[in-house]
Amino acid sequence: MNTYLPPHLRRVHNSNIVGGSVIDIMENVPLPLLEMPKPQEKDIMNEVDRLLNDIEKFPSKDPYKDKTRKNVLQKKDQKIEAMVLGRVRAYDKKDLVNSSASNSGKYIQLEKALRRLMKIHNPNFRYTSIQLNKSVETAWHFDKGNVGMSYLIAFGKFTGGGVVVKVRNNKEMLINNDHKWLYFDGHNSEHKSAPSKGVRYAVIFFTKT
Repeated sequence: MNTYLPPHLRRVHNSNIVGGSVIDIMENVPLPLLEMPKPQEKDIMNEVDRLLNDIEKFPSKDPYKDKTRKNVLQKKDQKIEAMVLGRVRAYDKKDLVNSSASNSGKYIQLEKALRRLMKIHNPNFRYTSIQLNKSVETAWHFDKGNVGMSYLIAFGKFTGGGVVVKVRNNKEMLINNDHKWLYFDGHNSEHKSAPSKGVRYAVIFFTKT
């Protein structure tokens, strides 16, 4: 896969990398990049934090009952607080359907703020959906329902956390994406979330197949 990256997106914050050099990556899989936010993103990030904290009851689901992404969970009986803004694929339909009736309509200000944030950070990035997970610790998995590159950023007040990505020879790269942008290929790179304490919101911008 050949992915064009503008010059300002070709930086990795090496102090956040554990378990291998940035060139120690599986062959033909794009290099994960950690991108620092631009100064003009700060106010919108503060708005996103506020909007997330204002949600009194975050949407919850039982992946085993709903048959949605149960492969990413660490425990079989684990229920999660998560939702998708934008477009989702219904399990009983072949076409993508807009989720505005269930999520986007209720959280319209949050979705608008997130879209403004991405437009400032990388106006050329294209995506169909935004996944939001509240304090969800995932097991090792691939994002097989996604296509192309994704952006993952964390909000909230927490310690620990981050994303662990497997690279060549099963070495593990720990990337701290607390209010920073992780740009990576979740479809082909096995990854999981690192344990955290506090409230951590993982926000993923991606394209659904």
